[in-house]
Amino acid sequence: MMHIPLGEISNRESLFRLLEPFEKSFSISGHTHTLFQDEFQQEDGWKGKKPHLHIVNGATCGSWWTGKPADNGVPFTTMRDGAPNGWSEIRFFADQGEQTWEYDYIGAGHTKGESMTATILPQEDGSQLFNVNFWAGGKRSLVELQLWDQSWIQMKKVVKLDPHFVQIRAQDDAERDKAEHDKKWRRLSKAAPSRHLWQCRLPKEVKALQVRATDRYGRTHFLDLP
Repeated sequence: MMHIPLGEISNRESLFRLLEPFEKSFSISGHTHTLFQDEFQQEDGWKGKKPHLHIVNGATCGSWWTGKPADNGVPFTTMRDGAPNGWSEIRFFADQGEQTWEYDYIGAGHTKGESMTATILPQEDGSQLFNVNFWAGGKRSLVELQLWDQSWIQMKKVVKLDPHFVQIRAQDDAERDKAEHDKKWRRLSKAAPSRHLWQCRLPKEVKALQVRATDRYGRTHFLDLP
């Protein structure tokens, strides 16, 4: 566990040499007030038998306690990549004598089963751009849309601004400008590219019913669409 993400430190290969003998090692950091996963492999200087997973953990304070305060005084403070402020849970267990582990991210104010948000943007050509922010998703995640005919199509992982966060930040700005001066209402942080965003473009007449996200452990998460 460290503060600065492993990909940003100059002496990470020294740490790699210490960790490489342990096939089931992983590491955790913070610092960025965003949430994402890295996998270090041979081309990154990692010489272990399996890729090394590094989790950049989300912040309990989210975007530094910025955004509109709720009735209890706690700001909205969603993180810049569209993931809610919150915390991680890591469970270690033995499966037929082999020690394994699972990772979950829990958004503050969300139930444990909530794991993503979806935004549908109408395009100038009449099509629809579906955006899914699977908070704890990574390169090994699979995100799919179920269409009206019950078929599933795979979405594409992208690194872009989360349009849902862009929308709520614009709304937060507008409400803040109209409100009386409140020192507790600090402007929500500027959006940063999300590394757990998936997109898919569909014709206007096609109706999507549900999102299904499969994480690196093979677990499925669902989100019903309006």
